[in-house]
Amino acid sequence: MSACSQIRVDGLDVSFLDAACALVLQEYDEQRRLMPYLPNAADYRLEIGQSMERLFRLGTGLLALQSHRVVGFLAGYPVDGLFGDCRGVYSPLYGHSTVPENRRQIYDILYEKAAELWVQSRLFSHALTLFAYDTAATADWFWRGFGMRCVDAVRPSASLVQAQPNLAMRKMTKATVPEIADLHSQHNLYYRGAPIFMPNIWEDPVTDLQEWLDGSNHHLWAAYQGGHPVGYIRIEPDGESFISLHPSVMNITAAFVLPRLRGSGVGTLLWSTAAEWSQQEGYRLLGVDYEAINPAARRFWGRHFDPYTCSVTRRVDERIAERDGGSR
Repeated sequence: MSACSQIRVDGLDVSFLDAACALVLQEYDEQRRLMPYLPNAADYRLEIGQSMERLFRLGTGLLALQSHRVVGFLAGYPVDGLFGDCRGVYSPLYGHSTVPENRRQIYDILYEKAAELWVQSRLFSHALTLFAYDTAATADWFWRGFGMRCVDAVRPSASLVQAQPNLAMRKMTKATVPEIADLHSQHNLYYRGAPIFMPNIWEDPVTDLQEWLDGSNHHLWAAYQGGHPVGYIRIEPDGESFISLHPSVMNITAAFVLPRLRGSGVGTLLWSTAAEWSQQEGYRLLGVDYEAINPAARRFWGRHFDPYTCSVTRRVDERIAERDGGSR
């Protein structure tokens, strides 16, 4: 009899919350072994516990139990219009984990049962964020029909390049934002094209950036060449994962360089300027999230930052509901 044959799958139960939280923190420690500059796991214990309690109470998912011991769990929040018009479910970094032994088999059991539960609830788009350290586990999700979507990466806040004589860096204000309105518009339109195809909503670029600058601790720089803006970058305390929310981390939430100048050092000077400012202000780390389906971003950020999470997605053919007697 295999070890996994004794696993029982049950609904989310907050009485097992501490054990499930311990699994997530154990995985974070594994990620930190590869990236020792990440904050200590103890810094996140309270925040993760609170987030997981909310997820267990309001989300949807399952626990894997073996002799009354939690060996894994998989949970997420229902989301309207997740990567399309259909409803879906998103499992954040703290929304799933297993014990190290038999991880593949435990996740197979959990996802089979959870996917059935989700499709019965007409949640056809499934997305998860994974720690990047376990490349074998990530590959397992590919075998379950998932594809790469997003990446979170980080690096110590230290500038690596010197100023370039043909480029001038300016820290932008609400008054100077109109100077980069066209860049911001091009950035928005860039995501709609091949091979990304993200249907971004058009927003007035000046209003959008000025309102963003009203946010707490938001900062924006632009690179100028010959008196004309050729790229910009913005940073803020908020990011896409619980790791990025640590008070020692600032996060790049937008960056764009004119296509004709990519590879000329503009992008490197932009992030390096943000890193230098962050270091001077006492932030140890600079993070960024980017779309893995954006080849230019994947190549650029992958050279300078270390991935610590990746997000994978699967779209179940929603016609299965209509072809199953209409009962779903």
